[in-house]
This record gives sequence, C-alpha cells and structure tokens, in this order.
Amino acid sequence: MAHTDIVTGQYVKLQQTPASAGDRLLAQLIDIAIVNIFLLTVFATFFNIDVSFRTYHPWLYYIFGFVVMVLPTVFYHPLCEWLNHGQSVGKAVMKCRVVMADGSTPTLGAYLLRWLLYPIDVFLTGGLGLIVIMFTPGNQRFGDLAAGTMVIKTNSLQNHNISLSDFYYVRQGYQPTFADAANLSLRQLEVIGHVLYDVKLDIRERCLDRLTAKVEEFVGEPKPRTMTREDYLYTVLNDYYYYASVIEA
Repeated sequence: MAHTDIVTGQYVKLQQTPASAGDRLLAQLIDIAIVNIFLLTVFATFFNIDVSFRTYHPWLYYIFGFVVMVLPTVFYHPLCEWLNHGQSVGKAVMKCRVVMADGSTPTLGAYLLRWLLYPIDVFLTGGLGLIVIMFTPGNQRFGDLAAGTMVIKTNSLQNHNISLSDFYYVRQGYQPTFADAANLSLRQLEVIGHVLYDVKLDIRERCLDRLTAKVEEFVGEPKPRTMTREDYLYTVLNDYYYYASVIEA
C-alpha cells in the first residue's frame, strides 16, 4: 500500500496512508444511501402533514420543507466532515478521514472548497475525479488538490484528535525524559493518543491504569511519583516526537 511522508510545521516526519479509490468510492456509496434514506423518510413525513396546514400556510410549508430536506442533503458532506473530525458516515465505516496534506486538521474553508469542486470531480467531467485519485501520489481528486487536503486511512499515525502543536518538544531547549520512547511503534502511539483524547470518562481511569503499566514495561522506567498518569503518557509522546523530529536543511 502506498504511503505519503509529510513533514509538519514542527519538523516532525510522519507517514500516512492515503485511502484508495475503492475505499473512497464505497464510502461515497454509503453516504448516498444514507442521504436517500433520509430524503425518503422526510418526504413521507411531509405527506402526512395535515392538509389544512399546507392549504393555509403554503409558504411556511415549503420553507420548512426546504430547510429540513434540501439544506441537510446539500451540505451533508462538509457539515459531517467539519463536525466529525473529517469523517462522513461513509468515511467512518470505511475508516477514512479528511486531513490537510501536512497531516493537520482542515479548516471549514478547506472542507467547503473540496465540497464546491465535487460536481467537477463527479458530474461535470463524467467522473474524472476518480481517475485523478488513481493517478495522483496522495490519491487526491481535484477538490483535494485545490483545498490542499487528502483522505487517509485512520489506522495511520495521524490520529484525528492529536494536534502536534500541543507537544512540548517544539519549545526551545526541550529535554526528553525517556530514551526508549523513541522505539515506540506507530500502532503504540495511536493507542496512547486514543486513550488520552478519545476514551469516554466512564472507562478512562481503567484504561489509563492499564496503558500506563504497559508503557512503563516498554520504556523500562516506572512513572515518576511526581507525574500523573496523563502527564506520564504525554511525556512519552513528547519524547517520541522529539527523537523522531527531522530538521530539513
């Protein structure tokens, strides 16, 4: 499977896996099915609205219909991706995510731009966007190229809730604490990031206990008593990125 190496603004070299054309097509088909089910449900509901309401309040009826049916359908993709960390329902099922080409989180403007160019990728060019995805290094369609985005597999390093700008190693004079943190695998980093950023409160304490014990075993050093479990795991992540940082000449 192809990989894309990126160097972030903090000079950290990362590797992320672009989603294949097949993954993106299946995700799109799932999204289309969801939108159609939504439209059929709302359409059936509108037919059951009292006739007197449609007769005496026609403008309100049609405005309400436009807001409930048209707007969610038209803005489905940019809204889902913006509110759900780069994922529509189809992308979540296919374990894909929209990110900027440098691995950071897209802005609302980037989501809107790739959405505005979707008709060019699909309808106006007869599906040329699919061919472009197959032949660009980052598997990007026209909308992605214009917005500076790409769609990646979520099992790659860049976990959707991790912001690299939060890591302390970017501070001048940062001194790492755990040398063996440099040997962490990408999967181990993803698990640590998932527990720190994603795990729900009801199971968070148990997960932190188990993960801290595993990390202590791996790095060969116990958690200092002055550190909380969260601080310990954040420090391990910071140390890894410190050792993995690549300064481009």
